[in-house]
Amino acid sequence: MIVAAATVPALSSCLISQKDVFDEDPATRMTEYLADVKNVLKSNDTWIMYYFPHEKQDYGGTINFLSFTDEEVTAAGEVSNSVLKKGSAYTETSLYKLTTDNGPVLSFDTKNSIIQYWGTPSGTSKNLYGDTGLYQGHRGDFEFTIIEAQKDIIVLKGKRSGVYAFMQPFDGDYVEYLDKMEAIKSSFVISRHSGTIGTTEVKGDVSFEDRQISFNYTEGGQEYTFQTGFAFTDKGIMLYYNPVIGGQTVTDFDFNTDTFVLTSSDKFTGTLQGATPDGWLRYEDFIGDFSFTYTKGTFDVTIEQGEYRKTLLVKGINSKYDVVLNYNLNKGIVSLMPQRLGNYDSSLDIWIVGWDNKAGYVSYSTTVGMDGTNSFTEDDKLRVTFSDNKVWKSYNVRGYLLRLFVAGSTPASGTNNGNASASKYKNWWFVGATNHQVADITSLTKK
Repeated sequence: MIVAAATVPALSSCLISQKDVFDEDPATRMTEYLADVKNVLKSNDTWIMYYFPHEKQDYGGTINFLSFTDEEVTAAGEVSNSVLKKGSAYTETSLYKLTTDNGPVLSFDTKNSIIQYWGTPSGTSKNLYGDTGLYQGHRGDFEFTIIEAQKDIIVLKGKRSGVYAFMQPFDGDYVEYLDKMEAIKSSFVISRHSGTIGTTEVKGDVSFEDRQISFNYTEGGQEYTFQTGFAFTDKGIMLYYNPVIGGQTVTDFDFNTDTFVLTSSDKFTGTLQGATPDGWLRYEDFIGDFSFTYTKGTFDVTIEQGEYRKTLLVKGINSKYDVVLNYNLNKGIVSLMPQRLGNYDSSLDIWIVGWDNKAGYVSYSTTVGMDGTNSFTEDDKLRVTFSDNKVWKSYNVRGYLLRLFVAGSTPASGTNNGNASASKYKNWWFVGATNHQVADITSLTKK
């Protein structure tokens, strides 16, 4: 949507003799305008809000559903699933107000964890959402300047970010919409695309995590690159900026979860074939019987489903616990990260923490670990080869140490009680180990 700037004609020098254009003073006109806006907000049972937080749309966009009364707003949205983990039907009700600050403003200024997620700051302690270190939040907004308010469209502009948000009447089932959106997200594993828009050939990259898409194309002998944030919808994705390619204004795409094809809406013509990253594998490919190899030998393990498309459980390393693998849907790989294995007694937890056994250093960061690279053996068996994930800048994770920490704490913040090296801890060691060291982890090979 293009917001046109008003032009200002040259003024006469005899302003003192001019009559007022309006019959009422500015304050009265603003009061009446805000009353009209409130009537518009209440005129629809539900609005769908397309919202792109951050001044550079670094997080892409998100969807909210808003219902207004005289004083309250009830919100549902993607945050209910992606952040709060409470399901598509979850809603929160809070107060809102219409006020003025160099123009008419819609303010969501009371606690609402769905609406306010993107603008809620956090310091050194966790906020309501478990975030820390975000002193400006995600640079989103909870106050919006009202650009336009009609019964079929409301245009807002974030006071902090300067980014536009759009609201339109919604007469469907918002729970069904959000469920369909989650299904799209769970299958949106492409990292690049190629195809045509109009008659122009295009290709580009796609980032699921950052919700960014680029378009590279040539027109009139000139090469162009265009990038924009996108939001997921119940059918596919919609773009924040709308490039004009081959005479077509690109707005949104439907996404086929089986073929990974992006098909244009009825507003333009275009088809893009999405492609997964090199080496990408499905979550299900990592389930089965494997051989686990590290410095003490090769041992039989079984990998089972954990949290679907997020974690997998390695069974057979120790009878007291399962080792968790993290699955990266966007990359189609698994990672082995520092983790709590279990509680030894009322006061101590046993963890594995990253270890560079050649350099002799250990890391207490839970982000320092090992990523798997997928390949296949000569007899077509999946092999996952582990290596340092490049987060630990000075050293390489080659294995792990079993360490003791105060129960309920984390390695980074808890009290370190040393290695689980004494004989009384031997029932916690990895299969084949003779101490707390898990050195030179090599691979998992499917049988």
